[in-house]
Amino acid sequence: MARTSAPPDVLPPVSRAEGARLRSLAAMARALGRSGGVLDVVERAISEGYRVVDADSGSVSVLDRPAGLVRVLVNVGDLSENETHRPRDETYLIADFPKLDQVISELGAWTCSRDDPDPDPRELALLVELDKGASLGAPVVVDGELWGELYLTRHVGRDAFGDGDLAYVETLAAILASGISRAVRESRLTALAYQDPLTALANRRRLDQVAARIIPSRTDVVVVSFDVNDLKLVNDQHGHDAGDRLLQAVGHALEQTSGELPGSLAARTGGDEFCLLVPTADVASVDAAVRRFAAAVFNLPHPAGVSCGIASTRGVLASAGLLFAAADRAMYHAKQHHLREPYCVTLPVDGLSESSAP
Repeated sequence: MARTSAPPDVLPPVSRAEGARLRSLAAMARALGRSGGVLDVVERAISEGYRVVDADSGSVSVLDRPAGLVRVLVNVGDLSENETHRPRDETYLIADFPKLDQVISELGAWTCSRDDPDPDPRELALLVELDKGASLGAPVVVDGELWGELYLTRHVGRDAFGDGDLAYVETLAAILASGISRAVRESRLTALAYQDPLTALANRRRLDQVAARIIPSRTDVVVVSFDVNDLKLVNDQHGHDAGDRLLQAVGHALEQTSGELPGSLAARTGGDEFCLLVPTADVASVDAAVRRFAAAVFNLPHPAGVSCGIASTRGVLASAGLLFAAADRAMYHAKQHHLREPYCVTLPVDGLSESSAP
């Protein structure tokens, strides 16, 4: 007689709402598997999550443990007067909210409602401040470390969040964490490809990429080439660590100068060579900023100083190669003549018109 197997366990049927949530999570996992920055990944997840659990608003925050703060990155939905979509400085003290302490210590999700028989008074105060009736929070754990929190709310008079909502949001937080981890790794790889590791400025590849896009289409581009004087002497007399510290200090000073010139890009292009690309400034403004930079470098330890050359399109279209070559020519002139001030050249380069001032 043939042996019959025991009937399999019968799984409970999945409701339409549960099926929709499962499909949402699957779609979210696929979407967050694609490339994107951290903020884009975060916004995609919270925009989907608050809609699926029928919340009225949602946010994603990142923990700043050294400062004892939770910083809101993105708010979506029906926001209060005090909330903005991508806030610049919406922060809360971790110590003021025990629910956050629970997230940190237990990595646990939680809910709160004005109708709870014994709500936490400070969490209740936040609901009142936000004019909300119920909240739900879930930790976002990235690569084994607590990164931040998903936070959802419903308006006053609506039902509190239930166990099904909590389970969905916990799963969504796990999927979001995977997307954030991927985005951070890609960001680091991009930094390795386009960032100078010693100074954290752009590298030559990044500079060439930006220049090729900007210079051929504009007639108001300025390029400045810099060479750190006597770096070899600093290395020989004080050691390569001292030389590296000098280069880092020069890079930091150049980054500050770049901040004075909107839209500019500062780069380290070689061992002792730096460059500043300024797409939308007049030569006089660049010259003034570069003079301040050169003076600051002379005040650094081992004050070898820098040789600076400025090249400007001055109303003509030029190739990136031509403009960089003109800036290098001006820089070499400054170096040859031991000039402490920037030396300027102006395109067109047919017998470069040269001057010691812009």
